Amino acid sequence: MSEIQKQPRFKSASLYDGMCNKCWARQQEGSKPFPACSGCKEVLYCNKVCQKADWPMHKVECNKRAQRMDKVQKEPEFARVSKIFTKWEHQQQELLTHAIVCALDLGNTPSNVDSMAILLVLQLQPNDESLSLHRKLRPTHGMAITLEKARELLGTEGHSFMDSIPVEETKKRGALGAVPVIYQLSYSEDTIRTSTIAVPPLNDIKIMQARDNWGANWVEKLRKAVEQNKHFNRDRREAGMNWTQPNGA
Repeated sequence: MSEIQKQPRFKSASLYDGMCNKCWARQQEGSKPFPACSGCKEVLYCNKVCQKADWPMHKVECNKRAQRMDKVQKEPEFARVSKIFTKWEHQQQELLTHAIVCALDLGNTPSNVDSMAILLVLQLQPNDESLSLHRKLRPTHGMAITLEKARELLGTEGHSFMDSIPVEETKKRGALGAVPVIYQLSYSEDTIRTSTIAVPPLNDIKIMQARDNWGANWVEKLRKAVEQNKHFNRDRREAGMNWTQPNGA
């Protein structure tokens, strides 16, 4: 008898946190669940108005998720690693944000948020099945690159991703801006994944770098912080920083 394998599910920040992918309204306990996008099933909307308004931004990622799911059905290892990455990136949002702030030196050169991207190589660790989530992927290399270089690396498909980044909308929500991140996942083969991370307002960024500036060694510092499962929330509250990373940026 053939074994029927459960279809892997790749949860977005919207699904993880039960929030509308457009207005960030959160599902209330006991209320009717927000419906998911009918295309990718991976983001939620509180109503059709938000879904329609978000479509120009979401359609590129929606199509990409559909393509990934097609590959998932054909390549089990890709499915497994993709699922690990999705959970890992969500778990490490604080550290990734701090790394980006330091890598681009945004406290001193805030204009970099509009002209630079991040390339980060993540290595799947041997025997990852026995490791905690934060140890399954290890940052090994990284660099700040121009947006033009990011487009070149990603090719034609990358143009759609770069053009879909909600820069102005993210700034209206209080962030300094949105930084594109290109991840190279290294395991039995190399896979490229893309994401966008919103960075805090400039005042918060200055505090972040004053308290712990990773500088040119940001990849090594990120790797150690991930291994230690470090979190900054308490330190930020003590420093009077109230801004939090928006989901689905």
